[in-house]
Amino acid sequence: MRRYFKIDFLRLFALLLVIFLHYWSFQGLYQTKTVGIQPFLALMMRNFAMICVPIFMVITGFLNVNKSVSSGYILGLKKVYIIYLFCSFIIFIAEIIYHRGQLSLLNEIIKILCFKGSNYAWYVEMYIGLYIIIPLLNAVWKSIDKKYIFLAIILLTVLPDSLNWFNFESGKLLFSDDYNKLFPEYWISVYPIFYYYIGCLFREKNECLGIKISICLIVFSDLAMSIVCYVAANGNDFVWGKWQAYSSVFVVVMTISFVNIITKINVKLESSRLKKFIVLLSDSVYGAYLMSYLFDNVIYTYGIKVFGLSPQIAWSCLIYVPMIFLSSLAMSYLILRLYRLIFDKQGFRKLPVYFK
Repeated sequence: MRRYFKIDFLRLFALLLVIFLHYWSFQGLYQTKTVGIQPFLALMMRNFAMICVPIFMVITGFLNVNKSVSSGYILGLKKVYIIYLFCSFIIFIAEIIYHRGQLSLLNEIIKILCFKGSNYAWYVEMYIGLYIIIPLLNAVWKSIDKKYIFLAIILLTVLPDSLNWFNFESGKLLFSDDYNKLFPEYWISVYPIFYYYIGCLFREKNECLGIKISICLIVFSDLAMSIVCYVAANGNDFVWGKWQAYSSVFVVVMTISFVNIITKINVKLESSRLKKFIVLLSDSVYGAYLMSYLFDNVIYTYGIKVFGLSPQIAWSCLIYVPMIFLSSLAMSYLILRLYRLIFDKQGFRKLPVYFK
């Protein structure tokens, strides 16, 4: 099987962005008055990190565009689900220790079955559904005009999340919860299919914009999105709205532009050891994503208690984010070895590949 090291890099970078995005919840950005240059710069960094989840979805399309229905296809979900169970069990044990056994076993089992064993496990539930319909999506991709496919999905997802911001009756243009629908939005939750097809497009041809134009688009989109967030807050706390959804035009443009930059950069890896190390890290990303929930809570909590390092300190992300990133990858690697020991016939010699 051909290995795409640019995809491995994208996986790792997306994981880093996930942890960086979650950092802002602990940093207090969402409870900070949005006034001045410092909150605005924080918004720009936070908003760029929003491309993390879309990158994972693009990778899924890139790697699965040629998949079709086969006897063993659905069994490909075995690893995804079992790794999730392993991670959920470890998080469960950690919660028992933290709460000193004062937990309901039945409630915790129900949480795991409902994909709440990790607070970030919503992605697992989404991915399982996406995986099931991938052969259908691929059949559509190969049989229908691709222009119509993108037009249809943009009309269903990107356009509503880019236009349904406004409340004309109240006089407040930017409103988070109460807005007038300018465009039907019933199907906005199918945005993973949009990013899946973006990945398919990158796999088939890389004739997108140049690197310089892509960089300009990222800067412009991030700046525009941050201005909208700043204006919506109106000097108060952070306001949640459709302009920062994964399918908003800002996140879409930044995601496509960033993936385009990475696919166009020519870097050759000569060292076989470095290649193996990157593969090892990349294959641990899925479990690391789930385990980062545990390390988010542990490292931020004890970082304050033990070292007195508050996440609100501007440079603290340079300490916290790498610590959580590496800790999550290390734990995921151990989980991966356990999985391979129990379930893989080839044992430790086989290199597992997620999202393929």
